[in-house]
Amino acid sequence: MRILLTVERYAPAIGGAERVVQRVAEGLAAREHEVHVMTSGVRSIQELNGVDVHRLPLSGNEARGIRGDAREPLELIDRLDPAVILNYAAQSWTTDVCFPLLDRATRARMVLAPCGFSGLGTRRYDGYFRAMPQRLRAYDSLILHSNVYRDRAFCEQAGAERMVVIPNGADPAADGRGLRAALERPLVVTVGSHVGTKGHAGFARIVGRLSAQRDILGAIVAPPRHGAEALRGCGAACAARARARPRRLRVVDGSASGTTAEWIAAAELFLFTSTVECAPLVIVEAMAAGVPWVSYDVGNVAELPGGIVVRSAADSEQAAAAILDGAHPGLGGDGRSAWSAHHRWEDIVAAYEATFVALERERATR
Repeated sequence: MRILLTVERYAPAIGGAERVVQRVAEGLAAREHEVHVMTSGVRSIQELNGVDVHRLPLSGNEARGIRGDAREPLELIDRLDPAVILNYAAQSWTTDVCFPLLDRATRARMVLAPCGFSGLGTRRYDGYFRAMPQRLRAYDSLILHSNVYRDRAFCEQAGAERMVVIPNGADPAADGRGLRAALERPLVVTVGSHVGTKGHAGFARIVGRLSAQRDILGAIVAPPRHGAEALRGCGAACAARARARPRRLRVVDGSASGTTAEWIAAAELFLFTSTVECAPLVIVEAMAAGVPWVSYDVGNVAELPGGIVVRSAADSEQAAAAILDGAHPGLGGDGRSAWSAHHRWEDIVAAYEATFVALERERATR
């Protein structure tokens, strides 16, 4: 089957959506499907681990304006003539340029993974979400990552009937024993880009208070940002905090392959201070490593085992202290068991494949 996945950024770019689509694309290719990805970048075609990656010089989205020739991706889709198209994440040009395809009488089977509708309720996206219910009903299937996050409620209210929940996954845990031994003290880690919503300042404050009573190290693992993105981010502020307290806080470049997984596996606690998420991969990665986690009630974390969901910074500090002091010894094992049962990539790829195959068979019988 020829399958096209669309996502705004793709490997070697680092991020949650990038990781999910890469794992799904490469997994489907390994199952002998012909897999293509349409994404942003300098115009090119590249074969990457069995997947044909088509990069087009577009950016933005329907609400903010699409920069670039919106006809080009539709021409690419016509040339590829895929059986199935997966649009990964609403509010991105790679999804929004495909909306006209929904009105075609003869077209590929179309699937949308909304990924949370982060702009829902904001004035800029009012028109976008007024138009969304009709579009959702026109998709052949919707893939949600959670039973509890707001995109499911929105899809149900829109009258969309064909929905399937496929969770996010994580690779098997890295070996963190060498790093743990080198650090010589318990590690508390968080992972996320240097942007305000990831809560790095709050993480540093909590680690500072925890370390007043314990000899621990806090680590912020994140890829560096460059140019204008760096000016808008918190990387410089995080680096300054780490220089001021080198014994208590460290900033780790998470861009190298395996770095994030190693630091998570070496940790005694994964402390997640992000305030905006849909289905955070890093929580599942902590589960895979058997590392207990503490998180605000963001995205779908409330339905994930292996950690404690909190409402405030004070609650987060209290829960983190309890875990570091030996309370809740079964959390890590609970998380790892849930990862093994429900969040392995091979099983998740199989669920995507089953969804696509069912849609194609359905069309063949009409």
